[in-house]
Amino acid sequence: MRLSRSREEFLTRVKDNAAKKRKAKEEGTSLQLKRQAVKPREARTISAKDNKPESIAPIAYETTI
Repeated sequence: MRLSRSREEFLTRVKDNAAKKRKAKEEGTSLQLKRQAVKPREARTISAKDNKPESIAPIAYETTI
């Protein structure tokens, strides 16, 4: 039987958070320990100068009965 990797990551995160809590308590500061969601990527513009638009059409469906 093999243990789950997600469980290992959870346990290391718990240990790290406990150490961070102790350090913050000694220093008297507040700390955010919750995991943050990944932010959306930055906006970007695509130039059509070198990238000419392509027309695409679906392939006809053939039935052979």
